[in-house]
Amino acid sequence: MKLDRAGDETRMLGMGLDGVELIMAVEEEFGVSLDDAEVASLRTPRDLIAAVWKKLEACHDREGEWTQVRVRQVIRQIIREQLGVNDFSNDAEFVRDLGVG
Repeated sequence: MKLDRAGDETRMLGMGLDGVELIMAVEEEFGVSLDDAEVASLRTPRDLIAAVWKKLEACHDREGEWTQVRVRQVIRQIIREQLGVNDFSNDAEFVRDLGVG
């Protein structure tokens, strides 16, 4: 995600600054970049976990660095920190259930 296009991406997602900061934190933590189409399709933590895992699987030089369980744990922790929510399911919607908007 590119910072200079954050306004366009937040409109696509229906997310405000919280959503942009969440995506940026995830990208930084895992060293991946989610493109506009990927970001636009993210509706739940499960979607975000799957998108990051797909990116990590494609990086053969990072093989073994992350497990799916660890990716899920770290993303859930980032969501807690960025959004200030403690209790949520992986199927909770970012905008409707987690208050990103």
